Amino acid sequence: MHEPAGGEPLLLGTSDVERALTLDVAFASQREAFLSLARGEAVSPDKLTLPGAPGTAWTLCYAARTAPEGGVVVKVVGVAEHNLARGLPMVNGVVLATDAATGRLAAIMDGTSITTLRTAAASAVAVAALATDNAAELAVIGSGVQAVAHVRPLRLVQLWSPNPCHRHETASRLDAALEAAVVAVGRTRTRDPCKAPGTAGCRRQR
Repeated sequence: MHEPAGGEPLLLGTSDVERALTLDVAFASQREAFLSLARGEAVSPDKLTLPGAPGTAWTLCYAARTAPEGGVVVKVVGVAEHNLARGLPMVNGVVLATDAATGRLAAIMDGTSITTLRTAAASAVAVAALATDNAAELAVIGSGVQAVAHVRPLRLVQLWSPNPCHRHETASRLDAALEAAVVAVGRTRTRDPCKAPGTAGCRRQR
């Protein structure tokens, strides 16, 4: 990214990010990022984790560039589990982009919306590369913001989450919005939902 004229960094809030980063743009961006990583061009150090005291937020720091001649992008994410009780998002973040030539700050962007779109786009790239042509069913583990972002119109969506309230609420929202049957799947308490024995769900037939 290049430094804007006038030297002041761009300020992009949630609505700005969502207008600029369409699904098609996000998909193309993630595809290029994965190809850059596969070619050995991308520079992506391990994330930095800063745990917090009980009741406070954890902070995660990421930094990367898609090529040695590209600008560095940094994302700082705060994760506060108690935010849900406060009526606030559990995950909040900001993304900083620098100019490749000058190293100066080029943009400050809402990181929460970027993370949601980027993660869904990364999954879409993987599905495009790995799924068969006639694939028509999707299983979603989790029932938060990412669950909704990952879903597109399909014949069947299976939604798993350890939280029954979130599970059924999200299934109802998706079922009403999509031309697909949405199944809210509950399982026995386990650290690994993919290996849990037995399922129980509710399905609205179309």
